[in-house]
Amino acid sequence: MVDLVDAHGRPRVVVTGMGVKTPAGVDVATMWERVLAGVGSAKTIERFDASELPVRFAGEVLEYDPTPYFNPKEVRRVDRFTQLGFGAAADALSDAGELGADPSRCAVIAACVLHR
Repeated sequence: MVDLVDAHGRPRVVVTGMGVKTPAGVDVATMWERVLAGVGSAKTIERFDASELPVRFAGEVLEYDPTPYFNPKEVRRVDRFTQLGFGAAADALSDAGELGADPSRCAVIAACVLHR
């Protein structure tokens, strides 16, 4: 049987799947390629009129298409932040494949970074 803790007593962790929805890319391969190439992802705001704001650039997730994850009615009803999180989680589950793991020992780690 495999130990559930490492030599320091910390729980062992296994990353089985990844999914992202970011300004740098909406899939892991594209995002990682752009990050490694140093491609900037902050651009002039396009999703709304920012002309009255003091700052007019942001890291918007413009390439995301919610239709693989939601039907048209759900797209209208579910806020964009939830759509992005759900899409990333669905991609991570797909990337992981069949885990054959006890669901009570599984978790999803989500992160959002906002800079001021």
